[in-house]
Amino acid sequence: IFEQSVPDIEIALNGGGRYDNLIELFGGKPTPAVGCAIGITRIMQYVLKKKAEEIPTPSRPRILLTGVADVSKKYLMKVARVLRGMGFGIEVEILSRKLPSAIEYALKNGMRFMIIVGKREEAEEKISIRDLELRRQIELPLSDEEKIMEALAGVERI
Repeated sequence: IFEQSVPDIEIALNGGGRYDNLIELFGGKPTPAVGCAIGITRIMQYVLKKKAEEIPTPSRPRILLTGVADVSKKYLMKVARVLRGMGFGIEVEILSRKLPSAIEYALKNGMRFMIIVGKREEAEEKISIRDLELRRQIELPLSDEEKIMEALAGVERI
């Protein structure tokens, strides 16, 4: 039998163990058994208490990566992997919105930049970086991490 609790509260959050005789007790054949239960209400109460005390709210990504003109998902994920490897929080637009709708979504959600990739960028291994505040767009090779870092200088890295 086990129980799990945390030091600052007196009650168990979950528990369980072996229950080999339980099935037989209810008229069944002797059967090896294990089980556990989670106190969802207790866990939620604990999380809400802790959230008020110390859990920081994660910041939303400030960069939206969107593909246009049927760019391959493989290239889109490659771009996301490279940018995340550089320490940027990236939200990948997966709803296949048209570019104006994606821009509207990015602005509504406080994004500073959009990374836009299309068939041409994919063929040339490039990305287009649109600064939504300054309303400028530049195109850079995906391999030029130094210039990408400069272009995205206004974004906090994670």
